[in-house]
Amino acid sequence: MRCLIPPSCSFCEHYLGDDSTQERECKAFLEIPDEIIVGKNDHSQSYPGDHSIQFQLKDEFQGDYEEVQIMHLERLLSLAFPK
Repeated sequence: MRCLIPPSCSFCEHYLGDDSTQERECKAFLEIPDEIIVGKNDHSQSYPGDHSIQFQLKDEFQGDYEEVQIMHLERLLSLAFPK
């Protein structure tokens, strides 16, 4: 079974990608790095090649973003501490 969690990028003011086509483009990157897409880096700080553009949450997505962050954290913890 596979659970799909939207990337944090989907909630960012700078995201230009299309979740339905899996495009991974934003104002900072032509292709968003894997580390950011999978949630290992929240891109709240500078990242190599980001042209000084970091994650900026769209106000209307505040609640959804918080839920997704919890899901990402739970996933990372389950990988780090399998049962």
